[in-house]
Amino acid sequence: MANIKVFENWTTADISQAARPFIQDIDEAQRRQGNSGAILAKLGDYANHILRYSPRVIFSKMIPWGASDHTGIDPLLVWKYFDGNENGRSLDVRVLFFPRYAGAGDAEIAQDTASDIPSAGPITSFQRNQTFSSIDLYRSIESGFYKVSRGDANDAEIVDGLSSFNGLTVAGVIVQESKLSYLDSVNETYVPTGDLVKGEKVLSAGVTSLVDGIHACRKNQLPIVWSWCSLGNTATPSTSDETGIHVTSATYVNAFDQTITTRTATSPGGCTNGWYCGIGNVNTGSGNQVKVMCRVLANATVGNGTVKFEGPDHAASNLTEITVTGGGGLDWYGDDTNFIYLNSESGWSDSTTARNKIDALLKVASDDLYVYGIRCWMVYNGY
Repeated sequence: MANIKVFENWTTADISQAARPFIQDIDEAQRRQGNSGAILAKLGDYANHILRYSPRVIFSKMIPWGASDHTGIDPLLVWKYFDGNENGRSLDVRVLFFPRYAGAGDAEIAQDTASDIPSAGPITSFQRNQTFSSIDLYRSIESGFYKVSRGDANDAEIVDGLSSFNGLTVAGVIVQESKLSYLDSVNETYVPTGDLVKGEKVLSAGVTSLVDGIHACRKNQLPIVWSWCSLGNTATPSTSDETGIHVTSATYVNAFDQTITTRTATSPGGCTNGWYCGIGNVNTGSGNQVKVMCRVLANATVGNGTVKFEGPDHAASNLTEITVTGGGGLDWYGDDTNFIYLNSESGWSDSTTARNKIDALLKVASDDLYVYGIRCWMVYNGY
């Protein structure tokens, strides 16, 4: 195994000097440059910089302080994503929290001891042991950090989460792939610039590794574009609140405002940026249609529930419907056929129905549908 050196500071990606076939020396004579491999080596350095310094945000959530304390909610937060980034082998988890409020003189035990996160299933991941002989009514918020090593990419959709115990109340959490200190030649994607030498012939192995590295940047480090989850996933609220979205309507209603029944330019939904994220010219289908996978964590008690994700109207029938099996219990629903397209021609100033906003519309054939999580992530739509 070798540790691949990567330059730390990004500079303007300019290869014009190296690409010139001639250089003018001090005597103003034109001399031919032997720069065949130098150009690609420089591009390889740029690719390695991106592969090392582009950790994705996997999950984030801020929780209103007005929410009740999180006594024994296991799991408290759950999220799903496609784990295909070879260079995202560990995760940095940062948590803002405070113990349950208590009167002066009350004893309290809170937990926050780090433990590993498995690759699937709701989990317990944040505990710490502290004992207080007396507690002021108002305590300052505290912060915690731990790192999770998940090993090789699963190349599959995985579930992670976070739990709280003994009144430890989480105020916010952000989960991000760790920034790498170097690139591991055995376990991580990198461009071996040693194959690209100034003045030497450009060999197919060097060109292929450069293409693979740049393609890995474009394919495996795409963002999560919409993320929402409830506090816990076992509550059955009579009306929607922070513990879950509750729907009884047999016709579609908006997940976040059930007085709204269709997607409009201003209806509540997940707003994101898809500007110039397509593949090719924006006047082509692959150029202006940015593929986004949609998943939902839900439970339909009796009749089948349906969750419809609907995206910008720049593409015909830009929606997907996910069936939540009645009586099937709590689960993540959706597969590779459940996606919509963002609009790569739409910028932040767009206020029309072509804006990059994803709506979730819900209905249930009978009885109750509960939704506890929504996740949408961008995927590579190339060939």
